Amino acid sequence: MHDADWMGVNMSTVGLITEYNPFHNGHLYHLEASKKITGADTVICVMSGSFVQRGEPAVIDKYTRTAMALANGMNLLVELPVFYSCSSAEYFSYGAIMTLEALGVDSICFGSECGDIDILSYIADLLINEPAQLSELIKAKLSSGQSYPKARNESLCQYIRANDCIYDTSIIEEVLKSPNNILGIEYIKIIKKYNLSIKPYTIKRVGSDYNDTEIMTALPSASAIRNVFLDLEVIESNHALKNAVPENVYSSLLSCVGKSFPICIDDFSVMLNAKLKYLIYMDYTQLTKYLDVNIDFANRILNVFTGFELFTELIEKLKNKQLTYTRVSRSLMHILLEITDECVIKYTQSGTIPYIRLLGFDKLGQTYLNKVKKECEVPIITKTADYKGLLNEDIFATDIYNMAVFHKYGTKLASEYKQAPVRNQ
Repeated sequence: MHDADWMGVNMSTVGLITEYNPFHNGHLYHLEASKKITGADTVICVMSGSFVQRGEPAVIDKYTRTAMALANGMNLLVELPVFYSCSSAEYFSYGAIMTLEALGVDSICFGSECGDIDILSYIADLLINEPAQLSELIKAKLSSGQSYPKARNESLCQYIRANDCIYDTSIIEEVLKSPNNILGIEYIKIIKKYNLSIKPYTIKRVGSDYNDTEIMTALPSASAIRNVFLDLEVIESNHALKNAVPENVYSSLLSCVGKSFPICIDDFSVMLNAKLKYLIYMDYTQLTKYLDVNIDFANRILNVFTGFELFTELIEKLKNKQLTYTRVSRSLMHILLEITDECVIKYTQSGTIPYIRLLGFDKLGQTYLNKVKKECEVPIITKTADYKGLLNEDIFATDIYNMAVFHKYGTKLASEYKQAPVRNQ
């Protein structure tokens, strides 16, 4: 169902994989550049919901972020289920790409630090068809105590150095240092592995570095923007913030500040402490049923946990050479959100995705949606109550998020059963 001719009008589509945490000028540039490079007239977005890939809550709720995206040119947004959105790059990519495939998009366009689709595809091919020599290198480095990302990256460079490859090792090393390059490689891996018809494109990231913590340009990182939110009193007077986001986004942030925004990971500290205390009290080995929590990690929790840590303090206590800050954060979030090893079967072992959850659309997005619903083999959910059995993890995650908003600001966000998709007509 690609490049479909509907009612005599050819609609070409590009898919974007996003978090919009929050939407800023860099995202607007990405949206417009993606349409230009692919020639698409319809933009379909898969967006993380209440929790994001770093193992943290979104700074503002998903429906407000949906409205921001629609107001700035997005046509259709669907939610990346929390199992994918709060998981490793591999699962995150699988869920996002398979969702876009089910929706029949022609292409995807993602930002990367290198901006070179050929080199990203080359690395993806190596990892899909992993040579025995590369596998042995990775295994040896894991045995020495390295984390998997570091072991894989170093092994790739070592393998390329030892073999007559088309790219210089220094180029590969530089590519593997950057998170958006790595995520792009994972997108391409999924497309290649499942022989999908989606065509991948990439654009070079512009503006600030991914990890910059200060707003230095009109195209800052989302991290730099979120850093401003640490001090509520300066948000309204921060001119750099005003220049870093579209005007309608800035107005939306101001209308929500101190009411439902900002939300940070430490707002979930009491809930996490209570959950861990209960599990340890009953039988700490129950921790191993959660995704990314093995018995060694469970023992680390048992040894350092007192029940009086902020979420971020506990992460710092638990991280080590093998366990990165983000890996620990995601693992703890899996415990809090009841994301277990059993979820892997539901979400990854069918070669597709279990459902597509609609977040919002404009007129063009509605036209696309009306057609795709007739042909899509995956259920497209617009009414939560009709599919609540499928949506257990997502409903629970949003309930947990809304509880944090209520306890911080006294604001009651609409439940998943009462919140309709956002319309921008």
